[in-house]
Amino acid sequence: MKNMITILAILSATSAFAQNGAAPAPGAAMTGAGKGNGPCKQVVQDCEAAGFVKGQAKEGTGLWRDCVDPLMQGKVNSKAKKALPTGANISSDVAACKAKRPNFGEKNPVE
Repeated sequence: MKNMITILAILSATSAFAQNGAAPAPGAAMTGAGKGNGPCKQVVQDCEAAGFVKGQAKEGTGLWRDCVDPLMQGKVNSKAKKALPTGANISSDVAACKAKRPNFGEKNPVE
């Protein structure tokens, strides 16, 4: 049964990437924030679309420290150089993620 779930997750991710015209990265269905294309993964994608990049926390545009964690905690990182993404989609993505994974983005408290 576990293998079937894994296969379905991979097929789902592949289908989603194919609809966007992009090929999935190796192991894409099982990496990142959560598995597949769940609401927490969408929060990460919202931040990436707003220009936040993994590994750029020192520059104030870090994916996690400057965007994902603050969004999930309902705060703003005072050291961030970019504004957080806003809008109804962002709010619903955050709410859906919190409903599914209440502690997502809570590991590192934002100043």
